[in-house]
Amino acid sequence: MLFHIYKKGGDFTENGKLKVAVTAVRGLYPVKDATVTVFDGNESEIKSEKTDQSGQTGEIILPAPDKALSLDKDNKKVPYNSYKIKVSAEGFSDETLINVPVFSGVTSLQRVVLT
Repeated sequence: MLFHIYKKGGDFTENGKLKVAVTAVRGLYPVKDATVTVFDGNESEIKSEKTDQSGQTGEIILPAPDKALSLDKDNKKVPYNSYKIKVSAEGFSDETLINVPVFSGVTSLQRVVLT
């Protein structure tokens, strides 16, 4: 499994943002008060928050590698950082996503459909 994960100690000097949109019934209905938890590669919790009435979290700021990596043709490193996300809500099965990419200077939207 490829996992380029946030490492403590300042490995990354830039940040990206992640928003999570949680829905149910094939994505038709937002899930309010779902708990969204973001983990690093050591399974350490980085951030946990609840979704609002539209089923979305706020912007979660996460460390990411320098965006210049994506412009360097000789670069061998991935230009993003990956995270694990766990989503849970009362009355639904938990959902876990791995290798969710976060790029520097970009707000990524991760959609999650609970069943």
